[in-house]
Amino acid sequence: MRLIGKIMVPVIGVMATSSLFAGCAKTEPENITKEVLFSDAINNFKKNNALLATADLDMDLNIEASGFSINVTGSSKYDVEGDLKNEVIHSVGDTDLEVFGLDQKMHTETYTTREDDSTVTYMCETTSENDSAEWSYKKTETDDVNWLGRIASVNVNDNEFKSQLDEFAKGVNLSSDTSKADGTDCYVVSGVVTLDNDMLSSMAEGTTAITADNKVMADSVWYFNKKNHELKKVELDLASAIDNVSTQVEDVKVTPAKCNIIIYFSYDKKINLSIPADIKDSAKERVDSDNAIKMLTEI
Repeated sequence: MRLIGKIMVPVIGVMATSSLFAGCAKTEPENITKEVLFSDAINNFKKNNALLATADLDMDLNIEASGFSINVTGSSKYDVEGDLKNEVIHSVGDTDLEVFGLDQKMHTETYTTREDDSTVTYMCETTSENDSAEWSYKKTETDDVNWLGRIASVNVNDNEFKSQLDEFAKGVNLSSDTSKADGTDCYVVSGVVTLDNDMLSSMAEGTTAITADNKVMADSVWYFNKKNHELKKVELDLASAIDNVSTQVEDVKVTPAKCNIIIYFSYDKKINLSIPADIKDSAKERVDSDNAIKMLTEI
C-alpha cells in the first residue's frame, strides 16, 4: 500500500532526526539519560553512514466515503536502507490486505532521492491481479530524504535542534529497568512523542493541506543496546496519527481500530546507494487517482 510507504519513510526520519538534537558526550551507566541515549544512537548511524531497518506494520481501518464504508485489515513487512551521504532511501517489502473480504497481496520496491528541488520516488509494484513489473516515478515538494543529510552534518549545539528535541521527547521517560530486544539487554525509553506537521503532510500527500499547528501524539517504546547505545527497536502506535490525517481529507473518514509499527534496526553492512540507470531510463511518470477511497486503499 502506498499509505504504508508514506508512513514508513517519515516515521524512520522522525526517529532518526530526533536523535540529532542531544549532546554527544559519553557517560558512565549511572548517568545515562534519554538525551544521551538518543545522541549516542545517532552517532552509531553516522559511524555506519547508513540507517538500516526492517519495519512490520499491522493495521485495521474502517474507511467511510461517498456513502460507502469498507474495512481494511492487513500487515506489511519492509526492509529499508537509508544512505546518509548520498541521501537515497531504498525499500522493498510485501503487504497483505483484506478488503471486502478479498485478500490482496502486493510486493513493492522503491527508491527515493532528491533531484533538483524535488523529491523523486521511483516505484515498482506488483499485485495479485497485476504481476507486470514496471517502474514509475513521482515528483513531490516534500522533503522525505533531507533528514539523511541532517544526520551526517548535524550541529548538536544548534539551539533549534535542542528545542525540537524538547518538543519531540518531552513525553518520554527512561525506565529504571532494562529489557531485552532480540536477545540484547537494552535501556528502555517510553511514552508519548509528538509527530509534527512535516511528518503528517508527507503521510497525507495528495489530500488537503495540513494546518501548521497540527500536532499528533503517538505512544512509543524505544530500545537502546545497553552496551553501545545502538537503537535496536522502536514500537509506535500510529492509530491517532492516521485518524488525525484522515480528518483532513474532504468527505473521507478513517477510523483506525489499530495501526502499530515495529521497526528493528541493524548495523551489519555498508551501503552506497544510487538510483540504477535502467530504472531511471525506463520509469514512466505516475499519476495518482483523485478518488479518495482508491488513494487510501492503493498503498
